[in-house]
Amino acid sequence: MKKLNILIMLLMILIFSFSVSASYQRIGKDLTFNIDDTDFNADVTATVTGSQLLTNQINQPARVSDLDGDGTAEIIFLDFKTLTLYQNNTLDVLDGAILPSTSNTLSNIEVFDIDGDGTKEIIIASGDKEIYIYDLENNNDLNLTKTLIIDYPSYGEGSILVSCRDRDECIWIANDEDSRFSTEMRVGTFNSINGTIATVNILSTAPTNEFTCFSKIPNVQQGNLDDQGDDEFIISYIHADISGSEEMNVVSIWVNNSNMEDVAVLWTETLLTNGFSNEQTCSLGGYEDLMTAPLTYNFKLSNGDLDETVVGYLGSNKLFMLMVVLDPGGVEIIKYPLFLTVDAGFLSNPFLANTDWSTGLIDFCIAGEDFVDLNIMVFCSSLESKIAGSNAFEYIAEIPYNYSIVDKSWTVLSHSVQADEDDMTEVLTMFGIYDLDYSSCDIDNECEMSLIYSMPKINGTVIISDMDNTAGDIIVSTPTNLWYIDDGFVNSPANVEETYTNPCLNGTWKENTTVNIRVTVTDIDSDLVNARAILYYSDTNEQDSGWSINATSGTAFSFSFIANKSLTTAQIRVMGRDVENPSDVDTKDYSFSVAVDGLEFGDCTSTFDYETDIDLAAEIDEIGENDTIDSFIDNTKSDLGLTMSNAILWLLFMAIVTGAILWGGAKEGWDPKVMLMGVSIFNIIMIVLATAQGIFSPTLIFIILILFIGAAAAFYRKTIFGGG
Repeated sequence: MKKLNILIMLLMILIFSFSVSASYQRIGKDLTFNIDDTDFNADVTATVTGSQLLTNQINQPARVSDLDGDGTAEIIFLDFKTLTLYQNNTLDVLDGAILPSTSNTLSNIEVFDIDGDGTKEIIIASGDKEIYIYDLENNNDLNLTKTLIIDYPSYGEGSILVSCRDRDECIWIANDEDSRFSTEMRVGTFNSINGTIATVNILSTAPTNEFTCFSKIPNVQQGNLDDQGDDEFIISYIHADISGSEEMNVVSIWVNNSNMEDVAVLWTETLLTNGFSNEQTCSLGGYEDLMTAPLTYNFKLSNGDLDETVVGYLGSNKLFMLMVVLDPGGVEIIKYPLFLTVDAGFLSNPFLANTDWSTGLIDFCIAGEDFVDLNIMVFCSSLESKIAGSNAFEYIAEIPYNYSIVDKSWTVLSHSVQADEDDMTEVLTMFGIYDLDYSSCDIDNECEMSLIYSMPKINGTVIISDMDNTAGDIIVSTPTNLWYIDDGFVNSPANVEETYTNPCLNGTWKENTTVNIRVTVTDIDSDLVNARAILYYSDTNEQDSGWSINATSGTAFSFSFIANKSLTTAQIRVMGRDVENPSDVDTKDYSFSVAVDGLEFGDCTSTFDYETDIDLAAEIDEIGENDTIDSFIDNTKSDLGLTMSNAILWLLFMAIVTGAILWGGAKEGWDPKVMLMGVSIFNIIMIVLATAQGIFSPTLIFIILILFIGAAAAFYRKTIFGGG
């Protein structure tokens, strides 16, 4: 009986292994705006399709988001105190508003559904200690719906950030930059109803001649550091001392139901800058160049469910670049480079990429300026390979561009993109798109990167836009203009490539016979697709399958109906579409008839191939031998209401029969060799039949044979291995 249990258990594992599958793809992610899949078609000639003049541009990037949930994204831009919404790749003005702030200090733009009403709000804080919440309401009116008051001491112009994690779970972080006074950096929570609530925490206190600074590209990250259910807010800042010593800090902030539970300094390191600046503000003194905002990602080095944190910074006297990786508790895991010196004058934001696409490993990179050669460079490393020291690479571009000629504020913003291949080896910068060539890396880990797309408008801040459902355009904000650069790529709609019916359409169907319709939908852009079939279209007896679930391009969607009404002329309508063009539906219509007597399910099939426009098999036959098994399976699935694939149903049938043979044989005391012989013959016949019908793929057949051999070995372990 133990042998019987082992064999049945192995067969059930075989069934389960083919009935459960999952795919997981990781892609590059922009640090600041959480762009998950950024594409740009570098092979298509891009053109500037929209332009708007700017007046007092503060060089903060545009945001792209569908505010009102109508399926069309809006472009959100803050031109000093003028908040404007644009639409389409022509940058048509949708609406706008003037912020009521009297202060020149404005926060980042946060786009979030703070009140849980199903639409997103625009959230901006000001140095007036106010938070403005704007809604895009009916008739595309942008209205200030709420002004919240926050509380922090301020002696002059400083910086302020806002970030939201969940409904009514938001924080503000404010600091002063004036070294003439003793100042503080404070953090507080707010929601859609109240301004400052709960406790306001002091992150940093700076006496006279000291002050705190955010990075050049400030950002509040969110990451799972403690596995308590909610992500923490994570920021970095510089505590500057004009005497020449700067302290870098990474801080986590834990908010629970709008209450600030904990503020913890994760990491601190002191830089000796030898008084490179006596300026008393962050920007004039260059202090914001010293350190990047944090990047959080689960590299699975510490705890499988927790995130690590990466920050970049410039070494002493701002002469070289380093990156440090912290575990969830703030303990330094590793610092890059270990042995090399990467010359860099200033830093971009850190971003994720996949520089060696053949490995599929996730890298983290920072763009900057090689201050020796004055050209652009990208420094990347990987934690997933876990090879200390050998996995830090410096990619250097050839002239013509270098950062020394431009305004180095938000313009250094960089992203990983897909530009010429299906990978994330390209980097979007203000100068254009560079391809990182991992194969060119020499023994010193110095590598080449080549410009594959030159930006038509430089000295600007760049982001990827998706206004036309192609995820491939670029928005550039320069000191004078907002530009929209369309890559010229148009996402094509899906097509119904093949329609299959059982019974065939060449004769009259018998009333109440089962009808199977299969619709194969393909999309040239490899978008997800879905299908729909309607029997008795436009008749009072109409049977509508509704739209199927989304599936990969090339999927054959199967629908079952009952031809339960006699008609001389009736119609079948099949439809296919993709998720990027849901309103562009490919439709095919077919005529059929139903009477008391006629063709039944399994008598014949029709297949219409629209790739070649040939009717491949619209023939009537006497239950042709090539479709008998398919008909039996389809009938069984239809009768039992099953939705599993034919391969799974076939394997289940094999397992049931095999189990019955083994159980009955054991009960009757059959010779185990005779039982194995019978089971083997049965399964071989079933595999041959399934292969002939195309039910099993070659890979599946190979795995079945390996598992079956293993099962047989376990069944006869006493004979083969001498075990008990």
